[in-house]
Amino acid sequence: MKITTKALKRIIQEELNLVRESWGSYSSVDGDAWSDVLIASPNGDSILVDGQETYPEDVTQNMQFFASKALGVEVPPVPADEAEALSNRLSAALENYDYIESSVSYNPRDGWKV
Repeated sequence: MKITTKALKRIIQEELNLVRESWGSYSSVDGDAWSDVLIASPNGDSILVDGQETYPEDVTQNMQFFASKALGVEVPPVPADEAEALSNRLSAALENYDYIESSVSYNPRDGWKV
C-alpha cells in the first residue's frame, strides 16, 4: 500500500483535531468579553487553557494569547500579583492531585478576573 504525502498530512491533521476535541475547549466570546474554565489536564500534570495543555507558570501568558486571538485585539497581560497568585494556586493543586476548575475572564471594562 502506497500513501501520498498529502494523504499522510491529512491523516495527521485529523488525529490532531481529534485530540483537541477530546479535551474540549471551554473558552467563549461574548461581544468584547472572553472567558474560559481552567481545568487539570487528563494526565493531571498540567492545566488546560482553551483546551491546550499548559504548565501552571505559563497559564496567564496563554490566557492572554487565546483571549487576544479570540477577540482580535491585543489584550493586556494579567497583573503580575494576580498572575503569581494564580500560578501558585494551580501548582499547589496539581501537586496535591486536587480537582481544578477555575473560571477566568477578561473584558476591556473590568480587566482580568482570575
